[in-house]
Amino acid sequence: MKAYEQTASAKSVSLEAQLPDDRLFVWGDRNCLNVLFDNLITNAIKYNKPGGSVTVSGSQSRGEVVIAVADSGVGIPEKYRPFLFEEFFRVKDDSAKKTAGTGLGLHISKKIVSEMGGTIDVESETGVGSTFCVRLPAWREPEGAIGGQNDAGREANIDCR
Repeated sequence: MKAYEQTASAKSVSLEAQLPDDRLFVWGDRNCLNVLFDNLITNAIKYNKPGGSVTVSGSQSRGEVVIAVADSGVGIPEKYRPFLFEEFFRVKDDSAKKTAGTGLGLHISKKIVSEMGGTIDVESETGVGSTFCVRLPAWREPEGAIGGQNDAGREANIDCR
């Protein structure tokens, strides 16, 4: 979260991480995960209000890791939510017109999540904020593996382009 402090501070947005003490591991490519969460956290800051907040929370249950990026921002009108993950889609209202973007971030995020065998969805209320929830398969020790491996075996190589 430190990488986002300056951007958040410039918009008077607070950042909070609510992550478990134990690390969360998924099958996937580190670079793709960086792109995915950079898109979500950057959007949460960009479409927030002065004095707003962004919270990143995580947990693991039933063989999956769940990461939620929640903001107290402008929210997304219901009529636009079905199109959020389409290529080049941008919400067509005054607040979005003032914010730079290409309409590719959420499309790329969905593609990454899909390629990793997961899902991404959004809950939002106009004027209240949005929560993007990512569910990814949790990393499991391969059958027959010898205990004591380091974390290097936990990263698969997936092309996120």
